Amino acid sequence: MTVNLGVNVRNAIDGVSPTLHCWRDSTVALFWISGSGEHRQFVANRVLKINQHSIVTWHHVPAEENPADLGSRGADVTNSELWKKGPPWLVEPEEWPPNVTLGPSAESRAEAKVAREVLATTVSQADEFSELLKRSSLWNTLLVCVLVHRFTFNCRHQKSKRMHGPITTEEIERQKLWWVKKV
Repeated sequence: MTVNLGVNVRNAIDGVSPTLHCWRDSTVALFWISGSGEHRQFVANRVLKINQHSIVTWHHVPAEENPADLGSRGADVTNSELWKKGPPWLVEPEEWPPNVTLGPSAESRAEAKVAREVLATTVSQADEFSELLKRSSLWNTLLVCVLVHRFTFNCRHQKSKRMHGPITTEEIERQKLWWVKKV
């Protein structure tokens, strides 16, 4: 909002300095604006929009000299010189507070883009099923696997729950899925 307001006012007034000076009391926001690091989507979008205006120069204002803090903290601003005119040094650029050294802080790191590195290794292991697939067609391998599955199932369950009869499409599909997961 500050950049938009400043650029709009600057464009509306003729003969204004080509550089627009904006002030923040948040060193975290100034760190983000300075382009240090990659940030999560929300912050990255705001920083991109701010940095599209190259005419803006950002400065740090100490919190106790920031007139915006008076209004946002509910202070009485009716007779406040700080509220009406800003800090006394604002009209003299050589008296401006020195720029702060910006570095990462806990708050700025909280919005840092999470970098995830994935390292995967595979170890090929030959087993009886792999050998079966090498020696037989896919269809024969699936039939053998269905029969092995039925055998192990029938060994673990009572006679009333055992599987018997012709091989079903569901059993074949289950074995295909098993092979896909294995691969």
